[in-house]
Amino acid sequence: MKLLSIIALFSITFFLSSYRCEKSDVVCFKYKQTIEDTSFVPNAETAISIAKAIWKPIYGWEVNQSKPFIATLRDDGIWEVKGTYKKRGKGGVPYIRIQKSDGKIIQVWHTK
Repeated sequence: MKLLSIIALFSITFFLSSYRCEKSDVVCFKYKQTIEDTSFVPNAETAISIAKAIWKPIYGWEVNQSKPFIATLRDDGIWEVKGTYKKRGKGGVPYIRIQKSDGKIIQVWHTK
């Protein structure tokens, strides 16, 4: 039993030591995908999901009155997501700018 444990430990140690990343600051995954190869906000649906997650704590559940949300990818790699104004009384719509490459929130605001 002790011998089996030692063999298992040796095998795991050997496997982990032979599987290294090229860059020390990047976490390795099975496919060795690096941050440079990945777009953290690849499509409009993801941008809208991030926008809603940011807006709800700031503006509350009223943000749902601004549906449908529209996401546009600008030439500089920034997603701009905005709500739709319903023309009912006073109010505006929420806006957010999200960097496509790393998901960084660039700007958040609400029109009047």
